Amino acid sequence: MALMLKPGSVNIWYNKGIILGLLGRHNNAVECFDNVLEMNPYDINTWYNRGLALCLSGKYEEAIECCDMVLARYPNHVDALITKGNALYMLKRLRDALKCYDKALKLALRNPNPWLNKGLILAKLGKHKDAIKCFDKVLTLDPNSVDAWTNKGSVLYALGKYKEAIKCFDRALAINPNFSLARNNKICALEKLRK
Repeated sequence: MALMLKPGSVNIWYNKGIILGLLGRHNNAVECFDNVLEMNPYDINTWYNRGLALCLSGKYEEAIECCDMVLARYPNHVDALITKGNALYMLKRLRDALKCYDKALKLALRNPNPWLNKGLILAKLGKHKDAIKCFDKVLTLDPNSVDAWTNKGSVLYALGKYKEAIKCFDRALAINPNFSLARNNKICALEKLRK
């Protein structure tokens, strides 16, 4: 109804895009952000949120373009660096993603997200000890990070440290008993111990 009253209102379109994004309707959110950018093509927050919505909808190349628009004006925009890193990660451009996360970490050491993402990349690159350090850093910042506990357990499992891995999976399951990845990984680790 509000859009019918003020169809040209930048704030209404922007807020609608944010709400649609929160509801998981990322393609609809992109349409709203496009409307904002037609009226205000230089709005950095809109470019960032458009990039985030595109990344979450699997349109990684377009997401990178939006993040680059933000970073061209604000090279220290931590969220744009993280989102760009996430899109690069999904495109399997791991080293480029790592550069984004490293730059974000220089700007925001207390943000657990780039630490977690960096750990995932390091694990994929076979740098298990460095990955564990990243997950430990996440856990100092957010001791209830189910993802950090699970990923740390997965790396320990890959190293053959099944008892330590099980402890990590147990911590993740204590936080979220329904987290199937931790439960399944724990079962695999228990089977390895039985052999």
